[in-house]
Amino acid sequence: MSTTIPRNRTRQIAALKETLTVCHAYTLAGYFIARPCDPSHAWDALERFSGRLRDNGGGTYTIHLHSNHWYELRAAKAGEEAQARKGQDHDG
Repeated sequence: MSTTIPRNRTRQIAALKETLTVCHAYTLAGYFIARPCDPSHAWDALERFSGRLRDNGGGTYTIHLHSNHWYELRAAKAGEEAQARKGQDHDG
């Protein structure tokens, strides 16, 4: 079960922004197929819209904007960082 992280936990969210460098967007328009994207798009969407940040456990977090649009974030594994940056041209 996931745990919602309140928006007023700014220090925790700032730490997550530094740690969570792999992001995938899921949208209805994208047929809910995981699309690599820049994590900054997810964090911007959390601030602009009334989204929720959830800790799913296991180091995976979700920014849920709508039932048809969400982002999944996690920390990069060793050697994965450069590969993740190559796929971050999709804006969700």
